[in-house]
Amino acid sequence: MIVCDRVLVSDIDGTLLKKGRPTAGLETLRWIIDRDESGMRLVYATGRTMQSVLELVRDGTLPEPHAIASLVGTEVWLPPWSGADEAYSARIAEHWSREQLLETASELDELELQPEEFQSPYKLSFFVEKEKPVRELQRRLRETGLRCRTIYSGGRFLDLMPERAGKLAAVEFITARWDARSAAVLAAGDSLNDRDMLVHPRFFGVIVANADDELSEAVTGPRLHEATLPFAAGVLEGAEVFDFWSHKSHPVPRPSSR
Repeated sequence: MIVCDRVLVSDIDGTLLKKGRPTAGLETLRWIIDRDESGMRLVYATGRTMQSVLELVRDGTLPEPHAIASLVGTEVWLPPWSGADEAYSARIAEHWSREQLLETASELDELELQPEEFQSPYKLSFFVEKEKPVRELQRRLRETGLRCRTIYSGGRFLDLMPERAGKLAAVEFITARWDARSAAVLAAGDSLNDRDMLVHPRFFGVIVANADDELSEAVTGPRLHEATLPFAAGVLEGAEVFDFWSHKSHPVPRPSSR
């Protein structure tokens, strides 16, 4: 069993990467993670597939994580990355009716199904340019009794997923698996699909400066920091504000510069 006292959870696109490329502060973050000896763990909570994340790790773009919550928290992956965690999949499957949801959503012409690579057994993803069709879909789902979470983010991305899924649900499952429920958790993100983990009352939340305006308007809390710096530099800023790197037995030395 992995023993850890701190868990750093980060979204990838728009938080650590800009248009798929590393951002200022990411190398410092890698430096800290590589030299940590106190039991800190790194989790990516992302809309990407696990395979896409590992490609970024293998080509040196991202530090290697200890776990991945992929496809907006509808899958959990742990080393050796041989398959999505079956226990998590079973947990979120309750009341999930994918085919019925797809049929209902397909009745709205404004919803455009995203490419197959962004779909999964527990996620349906669409492009939609306005919020009005999203509200109409939610109304129809209530009328039919179909149960799911609807997450509209970035002004054009709509995800349908099981009620028990999402980035927060995946992170809580991972920390429980590590027996790290009492660990300090810092979560960083830039869009509404990060909202649930940013506002968790036990987590430290960091909104990077380049975040979508809708996220800043939708979240508030005493353990939430809106960074003045964008992307990975904003994650580092938030970690400093919450003194996340400190550990009384094995302090992590600060790099001389960023």
